[in-house]
Amino acid sequence: MKKICCSLLFVIVMMPSILRAQKISEETVKMGKQSAACFVAAIKHEKDDVQAALIAELEKAGLKKAKKKKKFYRMMGVEWPSVSSGKLDLYYKVSGKRHKSKIYFVASKGYDNYITNANDAGAASAINAFLSGINAAVEHNIEIKNKEAEVQQMNEKLEKEKQDMKKAEENKRKKEKELEEMKKK
Repeated sequence: MKKICCSLLFVIVMMPSILRAQKISEETVKMGKQSAACFVAAIKHEKDDVQAALIAELEKAGLKKAKKKKKFYRMMGVEWPSVSSGKLDLYYKVSGKRHKSKIYFVASKGYDNYITNANDAGAASAINAFLSGINAAVEHNIEIKNKEAEVQQMNEKLEKEKQDMKKAEENKRKKEKELEEMKKK
C-alpha cells in the first residue's frame, strides 16, 4: 500500500513536467542540395514565440551572428564551449503553425561532419539539453508578456480613474462656486 501511494504521489508531482516536455529526435533535413543530420525539437507553442526564445537562448550562449540563407539561419565558425571544444557551424530554422512548432537544429564540425548521437554523443547530449530548455524559455517569455499586458491594463485603468477624478474635482469646484454665488444673493 505504501509503495502504491508513493508511486501515485510521484506520478502526480511529475505529471506537469512530463506534459510540458517536448520531443527531441534526430532526423535528416534537406539544406539546399544536400541532406544533413539534425536535431528536431517539437514544441507546443507558436512559431514566433519559439523563434524569439531560441534566439534569446543562443545569444545567452554567446552566439549572436546568425545570417539567413535558404530558409536556415546559420552561424559559421562559432565557438560553443558547452557543446564542443572546436569551432562549429550551426544552422537552424523554426517552422510550424498554431501551437505546433518544430526547431530544426544542425551542428557541424566542418566539411559536412554533422554531429549526431552516433559520432559525438557528448556534443549531441549538450545540444539536446539546450533544445530541451527552449520550452521553458518560451513559457517564461509568455508569462512575461502576460504580466506586461496586465500591467498595461492596470495603467490604462489607473489613467482613466485619474481622468474621472479630475472631472469630479472640476464638478465639485463648479458646484462650490455656484453655492458661493447663491449665498451672495
